[in-house]
Amino acid sequence: MNVSLTEPMEKYVRQKVAVGEYETAIEVVREALRFLRQRDEVWKADVRSKITQGMESIRAGKTVPAARVKTEMAAFKRSGRRIAAFDEGLRTFARGKADEKKLSVSPVNECKAKLRFD
Repeated sequence: MNVSLTEPMEKYVRQKVAVGEYETAIEVVREALRFLRQRDEVWKADVRSKITQGMESIRAGKTVPAARVKTEMAAFKRSGRRIAAFDEGLRTFARGKADEKKLSVSPVNECKAKLRFD
């Protein structure tokens, strides 16, 4: 498999090898893929946990009527906060200052916070 990297990514890989952190470029890429896999597994576990919590809340009768959810979602969409939160997340990511906790403040998570099931 051949993979093309952007110039900044290639420079970063070469730098890691040059300073002796890794023996070869492929070691750098493999490590990056291991971290990506680990992050994905953590995300999946978090989603599974949230689904379980949601199902337990439903079983306990802690629900919100669908009409109320629709009304609040419509108001949220009209407010423009959704777009502002998304834009800020993109700017943070583009600056390379992506922080997992900051990126979790998304329109979806903001809605979830407003409509807690617990």
